[in-house]
Amino acid sequence: SFFLFVFPGGAGATLPVAFLLFFSRAPRLRVLARATIAPALCNINEPLLFGLPIVCNPFLAPPFVCVPLITATVAYFATANNLVARTYTYIPGAVPAPAAAYLATLDWRAVVLLLVNIAIATVVYLPFVRAYERHEAATA
Repeated sequence: SFFLFVFPGGAGATLPVAFLLFFSRAPRLRVLARATIAPALCNINEPLLFGLPIVCNPFLAPPFVCVPLITATVAYFATANNLVARTYTYIPGAVPAPAAAYLATLDWRAVVLLLVNIAIATVVYLPFVRAYERHEAATA
């Protein structure tokens, strides 16, 4: 269940992308955000991967690859230094991320770690999402 800390929102840790799109200036992206936020909370991000698209998108591919590396590193060091209890049971990926993080460790600090990783992912994704919005506005 360590993947719960690495991939909030699914592969590429895309939960922050769904939240960032809520505040997009592009109407298409706001509609997409409304359609993808509920599945993203349950770590189902295929609507976002193929609807945005993130797949084969030169604007969003770099953070899609880099964010999980960063979140995995943060989660590893937090766990290795006993800042967060180790996961001891498997929690299915479709359980919403904060609840799953707590249930996998029975440690409230796991939820804090998850929120820190989501904040880090948001900061990394933000400039790329804004650049994609500008590209969408220019081509529309």
